[in-house]
Amino acid sequence: MAALLFRLCNAGGVTLAQGNKRTYEGLFLVDSAVASANWDDVIKTLNTVFKRAKAKASSITKWDERRLCYEINGHKRGTYILCYFDADPDSITGIERDVQLSEVILRVMILRADKIPAEIISEPTPAMLIEQAKEAAEQAKETAEMAKEVTQADAPEEVTDEVDADSGDQGPDSAPATDASIDTAATEVDSPEAAVSEAGSPEEKAD
Repeated sequence: MAALLFRLCNAGGVTLAQGNKRTYEGLFLVDSAVASANWDDVIKTLNTVFKRAKAKASSITKWDERRLCYEINGHKRGTYILCYFDADPDSITGIERDVQLSEVILRVMILRADKIPAEIISEPTPAMLIEQAKEAAEQAKETAEMAKEVTQADAPEEVTDEVDADSGDQGPDSAPATDASIDTAATEVDSPEAAVSEAGSPEEKAD
């Protein structure tokens, strides 16, 4: 694939052998800014190119987004789109010509893909792997946030239970003093005469 990318930067395409329809692998290069802003338009442009060539696309996927080895039409970064399609060999020249006239597609490299196994064609591209990693990271973040919310929701109940348990351990001796008990204690301390009166005087005991 590295050799294919190098040739893509230095050539407009390759015309293949003549004959009946065959399976081809096409690596199309577009400006990354255009691909990010108008992906649907990019796919529409590719489908138009295939339709004009009477080719049938079986797969159109974003391969990767990379810095170009040198500027192409003033663009420093490009997005590679990997396509597999069936077409007549005579139509390859027409596809290359449409790419050269396109304002969306910068370059294309087309190779025969008759002998490429189906499992290779269906392998995830680097762009797909990046998206899968991002989705996995987002799911992990959401799971962590949900776990944090559940922990915070359970924390006040646990604190309340601990406080109630501590309060239940207090015995009657540790019960708080009421106003009535405080007044009674004050009376006992401040009125010694009452205590003497209740006990009786020495003279009364003598009588």
